[in-house]
Amino acid sequence: NGGSAVKMGKIIMKEKYWDKIYEQKHGPSFRAYQQLDLSANPIVLKPGEIRGVYIHSTLDNDQAIVYDNQQNIKTHDDQFITVLPGRAHVSTTVFGTRPIWGWGNAWRDNREFVGKISYGVVYKLWNPSENLSFGNNFRSLARVLFMC
Repeated sequence: NGGSAVKMGKIIMKEKYWDKIYEQKHGPSFRAYQQLDLSANPIVLKPGEIRGVYIHSTLDNDQAIVYDNQQNIKTHDDQFITVLPGRAHVSTTVFGTRPIWGWGNAWRDNREFVGKISYGVVYKLWNPSENLSFGNNFRSLARVLFMC
């Protein structure tokens, strides 16, 4: 999930900084996406939080995980979540340095996610007892409103 793998806005690509939240075997599927159901251990993001997601396959060829060459600065962007391009990893070993073809770099830069992301949003209702759990700008705005 990468929560501990983010240091000063950069994602550290070393296994010791990552937490495994999902492990499953999936059969081949050339025409439909395979669902990775993370509901048992969801990735929870707070506003402004950065999270890296690493998906690995042990298949010994490059037919396992579909990714695309980076097309835009942002792969997806809406009012709740932004998905940025990243890297593809082509090694049968988790965070391995040896690529599946035996030479070169196992990390391929400027790649982007292909597929669907399903997520839910939980709105937080402000009240005085929850004031400190909101950001500085929002707390300042609430204070100004109470002065009116």
